[in-house]
Amino acid sequence: MLAGVRRSTSRTDVGRRAEAGRKVLEYGVVGTVAALLGCLFTRPWAGGWSNPIVYGNDTIGTLTMVEGAGWTGTARGVAELGAPHGTTWVDFPLGPDRLHLAGIRFVRLLTDDPMLVVNIWLLLGFVLVAWAAFGVLRHLAVGALLAGSLAVVFSLAPYHFETIAAGHLFLATYYAVPLGVLLALWANDGSLRPQRSPHDDGAVRGAAQWRRRLGWTVLWVLVVGSASAYYAAFAVVGIVAVGLVRSLRRREVRLLTVPMIVAAALMAVVVANVAGDLVQAASSGTNQEASQRASIETDSYGLRPAALAVPPPGHRLGVAASVGQRYADAVPRRGGDYLGLVALAGLALVVLRCVRDAGRSDPPGGRVEQGLFERLGVIAGASLAAGSVGGGGLLIALTGFGQIRVWSRISVVVTFVGLVALGLVLERRTRAFGARVMPSVLIAVGLVAVATVDQVANGAVPDPGEVAAARAVDEEVAEQLLGGLDDGDDVFVFPPMVFPSGVVDRGAPMHSTLAVWSAADGRLSWSAGAIAGRSGDWRFSWAAQEPGPLAVGLAAAGFEAVLVDVRVEAPHSLRPEGTAPSSGAAAADDLAAVLGPPAGVSSDGTRQWFDLRPLRSQLVATHGEERVARWGRSVTRPVGVTFAGAATSTTTGREGVRLLGPEASFTLRHTDHDPSPVDVEFLLSGEHGATVVVRWPDGDQRVTLGDRPSVLTRQIHLEERDTVVEISTDAGAMTGAPAAAGDVRVALGDLSVRDATLEGFGTATLGPAAVGMLTN
Repeated sequence: MLAGVRRSTSRTDVGRRAEAGRKVLEYGVVGTVAALLGCLFTRPWAGGWSNPIVYGNDTIGTLTMVEGAGWTGTARGVAELGAPHGTTWVDFPLGPDRLHLAGIRFVRLLTDDPMLVVNIWLLLGFVLVAWAAFGVLRHLAVGALLAGSLAVVFSLAPYHFETIAAGHLFLATYYAVPLGVLLALWANDGSLRPQRSPHDDGAVRGAAQWRRRLGWTVLWVLVVGSASAYYAAFAVVGIVAVGLVRSLRRREVRLLTVPMIVAAALMAVVVANVAGDLVQAASSGTNQEASQRASIETDSYGLRPAALAVPPPGHRLGVAASVGQRYADAVPRRGGDYLGLVALAGLALVVLRCVRDAGRSDPPGGRVEQGLFERLGVIAGASLAAGSVGGGGLLIALTGFGQIRVWSRISVVVTFVGLVALGLVLERRTRAFGARVMPSVLIAVGLVAVATVDQVANGAVPDPGEVAAARAVDEEVAEQLLGGLDDGDDVFVFPPMVFPSGVVDRGAPMHSTLAVWSAADGRLSWSAGAIAGRSGDWRFSWAAQEPGPLAVGLAAAGFEAVLVDVRVEAPHSLRPEGTAPSSGAAAADDLAAVLGPPAGVSSDGTRQWFDLRPLRSQLVATHGEERVARWGRSVTRPVGVTFAGAATSTTTGREGVRLLGPEASFTLRHTDHDPSPVDVEFLLSGEHGATVVVRWPDGDQRVTLGDRPSVLTRQIHLEERDTVVEISTDAGAMTGAPAAAGDVRVALGDLSVRDATLEGFGTATLGPAAVGMLTN
């Protein structure tokens, strides 16, 4: 593999086959050990192989992404999500993850069980990471035994288990990291410069070697640029940083040429991967709710250098765990930043070697090794500078590239640099043993043993029993729904949550609204999963209705059932207590009073579902199919809401309160080309006596804020696809706003957008005249 690009020598066919066989054996052993250790620590057999290793956080969301992309990773529609309009991932480009999407698609050819697919992919990640690290280490002349042990250590990095626990199926397969470091080295060692004098045999051989190196470079650029936007960005940091340092030290601008070309090529691959998605998204109008990241979030998710050396609270050694707990209590940390003792030792060697050998004409190991250590030191230093809180990552975000926001993840690059440095030093030291194998074996085994104790913390992977229990309940609810409904029936999930960005806990696991849909194998059509800012935003306005109108509206819209998650807490609201939207538990009680007992309740009592078909039949019998269908279209009218000028906050848009700066706006975007009016209502709160100017399409409205939230209502005709409502204020900065919220002046809450033909709908109650509540 990578080792084969180091040199070209004449060999017989037998010799080539023998070397190929040796490489297959080496990679096979490394992959097997990595897979076995990965299985040991993730325990996929606990509860059966169909019991997922990780089930919460982003796992289900990632599986939804797979459903929303084709074999090439291009976003496409998913009719079974975001009912009744369906959904698409065009607002959330999947292109940089093409290789992962294609890989998971390939695994799915082996089984239809989505959870088994997750397990196989996560375990395959240990193998791919170890293989990539092993190939790079062998290319850098580290012996097979030592390179294999360090590759396995890298596959067991704390970062790996943190990303697994977070459900980041793609980031957990970080084989692009070693390849990115390799590109940074190749781009700055002169090997990618073309030969100038191909007139003698030596030059011809040099030219052949250059072409081979160039071919591998192109391949790795394509791989890294198609494996993760994060890891591509991290590679660019290393490539450019080393080039800049070399250029400044030698005062030769031309030394920047090759690294800038490689970095540009890498970014070009990323851009090419997302181009199709961006074109589709642009044709539908930019959706800031799904794609925009606030710059301040980059600072919040930055790397704290001290965390690299502080063990996690769950460390297997009590003293280390105690230190980690004290640090976690004092300083917020995301987890996974800890490098581990093995990588820390290597990083210390990088620092010592760079300081000690600076200016020496005869450093130990020679000029080649010194140059390699210098480049490794620059990569590590640049990674820390870019990822640290308030560092280069924030500056990059301020230039408009805020999608790469969790710069603490760049710690995985520092981890690999440390392991490479340690491998280089140990390789030179072990050469003193000559042909003796045992010392090298002991070192290799010792490195892996230290890593298994030090890097894999207690609780690094979710408890299989808890995961199995959670999955079992979701499967139970899915079986209830499938037993009571027909395939393809529409289910409304209450309370609705923003998807995919801004998803918060609110008492239930992240993406819990999609878990039952996944357990039902997509046989039901689900209101959840609609991208925020698009046609599914009607859910947030309608979920704020009283239980009677809510049930009738959903029945008229063709929903056969409503599934209520009683764990979900009420969203933050500006409304007085008692008038805010119901929590899941309160909503279930209200719907039971309206519709009768639920048709099904989960064994743990967390989910209840109600059958809406009898109510639908009653409506049709009284008013006729055509009229009820027209009411239903009005209920689910596809009008999306997006904000601009909104400050970052810990609340989540239409789920609760949006914090606004001095100049802000929201846009109503309709996709059905229906210009008929909508009723818009929201509440404003801020500094007492301050003035807020709302610029509606038909005129300005001036509001003086008081002690209680001001209720604003307006009927708007949607003549254009995008209708903008601007909001400005002279209010002072709002006190008590979240520290990361920025310049907060007013709070906008409980925004609802309803078809104007349904005016007065919410005043009715379900009783003998229930079918008469829809009048127009």
